[in-house]
Amino acid sequence: NLYEAKVSDFVAGRTAHFELEEEDGLWEPYADIQAAVDTIGGASAAEYVGTLGEVFDLERLLRLWAIELVTTNEDGYVMNANNYLAYHGQERWTLVPWGSDQGFRWYRDITDLSPIRGELTARCEGVPECHGRLETAILDLVADWEQGDFAAMVSAEAAVIQGDCEADPRAPLPCDTASMLQFVKDRPATIRQELGAP
Repeated sequence: NLYEAKVSDFVAGRTAHFELEEEDGLWEPYADIQAAVDTIGGASAAEYVGTLGEVFDLERLLRLWAIELVTTNEDGYVMNANNYLAYHGQERWTLVPWGSDQGFRWYRDITDLSPIRGELTARCEGVPECHGRLETAILDLVADWEQGDFAAMVSAEAAVIQGDCEADPRAPLPCDTASMLQFVKDRPATIRQELGAP
């Protein structure tokens, strides 16, 4: 089953806005969401990481959260429980981001948990094992960011889109590729500093 999530989450009381997009007959629509909610909700702190790993592809989930936190995407799962698809395949669930148009725009201390509205992430931050694994995923992403020379990639793309963006009367956001590029250049160092990592 594939669902579109509109400010929806895998916790009791926040499932009403999952919208079924496709089904293939493997799982009863919406009953599979409720089963996941019940399983996660019944896990103790000590069981939380293991339970997340049973319900979700855990490494992908942590990587998604890391990407949203590092890029400060304020309208994705982590900060708004929004703009993602939830796919229930053969066994586990996978969250797939979409509409990621709110990132690379503002600096936020990676240790500031106040904007987090994705309740699975918020609970993770309160469980030392889960918090540690998320922090590792963040630092792994930062290393990939630098080793893949993400700043050079963004610079090349900015040169292509800047003129078109300025000419587009429908552009919903300012065409400020310079500050976005500066964000991309600075972000790895600021994150390491905030996490106290070498």
